[in-house]
Amino acid sequence: MKINPIKPPDAVSLYKTNSVNAKKQSDVIRENDILELSDEAKTYLTAIKAAKAQGSSIRAEKVAGIKKAIENGTYKVDSTAVAEKMIQDSNKIRP
Repeated sequence: MKINPIKPPDAVSLYKTNSVNAKKQSDVIRENDILELSDEAKTYLTAIKAAKAQGSSIRAEKVAGIKKAIENGTYKVDSTAVAEKMIQDSNKIRP
């Protein structure tokens, strides 16, 4: 029995072909991409911008305090409080 060797495809030509096809597909995708934000997301974005503009010094103090506690090894996360807050926030999202 004779087994003929399989010739590997020319990798460079395959790369070029795939590269050209990828460019064509990305052009089509870009023409059809649209970003739409819900009213709730727009409200949230406005609130974030207002909070940032209002007072960044308060947050800087809080961050510095947390950073110091982490460095000292005294920072503890209350997992119950985190879980409760996550549940509250998820309830706000659901209608």
